[in-house]
Order: sequence, then C-alpha cells, then structure tokens
Amino acid sequence: MLTVPKAELVGTLLEAMAYGAYAINFLQCLIVLRGKWVEGRPMTPMLVTALIIFALVTMHLVVDFIRAMEAFVDNSIQPNAPLLYFAHVNTSLNMIKTSVYVTVTLVSDALIVYRTFVVWRRNVYLVAIPFMLFLADIAMSAWATWSLTQVKLGDNVLLADVTLRAKYFYALTLALNLICTLLISYRIWSIQGGVNGAVSGLRLSRVIHILIESAASYSALLIVLIIASATGTPALFIVLNSTSPVIGIVFSSVIVRVSLDAARSRGPSGAMASSTPIAFASHPLRTNMSQSRFDRHQQQSVVDGVQIRLEHMVHSDKGATERTSISADSIV
Repeated sequence: MLTVPKAELVGTLLEAMAYGAYAINFLQCLIVLRGKWVEGRPMTPMLVTALIIFALVTMHLVVDFIRAMEAFVDNSIQPNAPLLYFAHVNTSLNMIKTSVYVTVTLVSDALIVYRTFVVWRRNVYLVAIPFMLFLADIAMSAWATWSLTQVKLGDNVLLADVTLRAKYFYALTLALNLICTLLISYRIWSIQGGVNGAVSGLRLSRVIHILIESAASYSALLIVLIIASATGTPALFIVLNSTSPVIGIVFSSVIVRVSLDAARSRGPSGAMASSTPIAFASHPLRTNMSQSRFDRHQQQSVVDGVQIRLEHMVHSDKGATERTSISADSIV
C-alpha cells in the first residue's frame, strides 16, 4: 500500500534524478546564452530567469533531502517515525518547500506571459487574459500556502484544505500555459504562412513543435497533479516533488533546442542565411517581388533580451515599405 512516507521518499528520489537531467540542460542553456552575449545579443531577462529557477530548484531538492533524512534516519529507532514526521505538515521546512515550489511556478508562468507579450509585438489587449490568469495564479498560490499553516496535527493532509485548494492553483497554471503556448504557436504559424513562398531558410514550424512538446510534457504533469489532488491519493507527492526540476527542464530545453535548430540553419561561416527571419509586414507587399528592385538596410537591436530586426525595403515603383521581422530569439 502506498503511504505518504513512501510517496515522499519515491518523489524525492525521482526529483534527484530529474535534477541531474536539469543540471545538464541548465549548463547547455548557459552556454547558449553566453554565445548570444558574445555575438552582441545579450538576453539578460532569460539569463536572470535561468539563474533564479536554478537556485530555487536546487533549494527545493536540498529541503527535500533534509526532510527525508529527518524522517527516515534521524528518528529511525522511533516506531512509525516517518509516518509521524510527515503528519506534521505546517513545519518550517515544509513551508519553505511549498513557497519555493510556488515561486518556481510563478516565475515560469511570468516568463511565458512575457514571451507571449513580445511575440505579439507588445499587444497589451491580447495578453490581457493570460495576465489576469497570472494574477489569479498569484492569489491562489498565496491562499493555498496560507492554508498549509492551518493544518493541525492528526489531520489527513490529503483531505485538508491546502490539498483541495492546490488543485485550483494547478488548474490555473495549466490554463495559462496552454493559452500562451497556443497564442505563440499561432503567431509563428501565421507569420510563416504569410511568407511561405519566399522563405527557403529556417522553418519556424520546428519552433512550434518544440513549444508544443514542452507544453505537453508540463501540461501532462499538471493534469496528474490535479487528478491526484482531487482523488486524495498519496501519489500526489511522487509527482509534486519532481515538478520543480521538470519546470527547469522545460524552460532550459526550449532555449537550447530553439538555438540549436537556428544554428543548423547557419552557413559554414556561421552567418545566418538571409531568409532565416520570418517577417511580418506592416504594409501589404507586391506579389511580383521578382520585378521589384529593392535595397535592404537592416538594423538589429535587443529590446528586453529579444532580438528585433528592422528591414526597410525600397521598391522602384512603390516608395518605401517598412517590415518588421522576428528571429528565433523572440521565442526563447
């Protein structure tokens, strides 16, 4: 029979394994971000976020190891020591663990809202719903964490208010991630579709696949957490303990995979093919592009860690047309 102590122990072991995979992804992520800094495209928000998530995920693992040692080793001579230990829910260590997990989740949610905001050219109206979901997520996380302090010794933690309320936090996080992923993917798909006949370089459809795969893995984890919270099974702690490093893996892997995919489109000299960016025009373009003579003056700038490329196209018969293009850096 699966008990809370067994679930906590298995969850901590799985967390340690997931942390090992995350550490590798984190190092690769740092290498990618350093490469962008060397190229003159520093992505400070992503670097700061990566360091914060790594520190929080590491702290979560350390706290879980301490709790496991106290439960299974320090009081091993006492009968049912692990069961009695995990029956004390509102301890300082458990409060730290819960607060760290909530913070990791909120940082991840804030990042995906930011990505959506940038990819949609800072359209505040379009990100209004994701932003409101994020605010609701903050409120629900505070409510669930506070509920942890109200659990008394002898209460069934799986049926306590904190567990029942936590499922709403998971549900809000799930909805937020799904909506933002769909918005980002649709934006990339619509841009690519508009220039499909003119672009032969980097295909941002692969970026869509990366985003959907990452969102699917995290969403599956959240669905399991919702079901486990609703049913009151001890398996909740197996999944919950390993969720923090999984969040780190999802964050880092998107940056690494998108950057590696972009690198494969570079020529032998390391220069990106001219057709790499997927552009969306602010004015309609003529279909007979082959008959138009144009000069391109490209300017790259970094705005809040996101590369924006401006192209000014001058046609012989149409004056100047300004186009704005988004490279793969806008996604990571």
